[in-house]
Amino acid sequence: MGSASKSIMACASSKNALKLLFVVLCVATFAYQMSFIFGQWRNEETTISMENIVSKTLRVPTFTVCTLKAFKRDRTNPSEKEYLAATYDASEIFEMDKVTKYFNVTTVRSATYGRCYTLKSDSEVQALALTGGSGTITFSSYMDVEIFGT
Repeated sequence: MGSASKSIMACASSKNALKLLFVVLCVATFAYQMSFIFGQWRNEETTISMENIVSKTLRVPTFTVCTLKAFKRDRTNPSEKEYLAATYDASEIFEMDKVTKYFNVTTVRSATYGRCYTLKSDSEVQALALTGGSGTITFSSYMDVEIFGT
């Protein structure tokens, strides 16, 4: 029994030594990381720098406007002429003179949404025009639309 108890004691002490070594290693790693972080903070390397650029203009995003009701009347497999007659024209959705002043309008044909219109501007416009000035797009009052941004 004596040799068995000595081996159990040796095993327990080696486990304790490993635990102690692990704890010392973790504390040393933590202390190193904290000193490294403190050094960066002291040298002002951890701050976030930001630059605000004030601009009177901004680039307008491209977006697509579709009507919620795709067709004026139901058509199954319409011909080209029937499709154009059954879907809404851009002038029925918004005032084209205001839209074409700021945007290039491209027609997108969809079986689900009918004719949709992608509005894209390659130029910068005055920021005030987007907030209710003369650049506001006015939709027809009877038309429900869905807008997809890109």
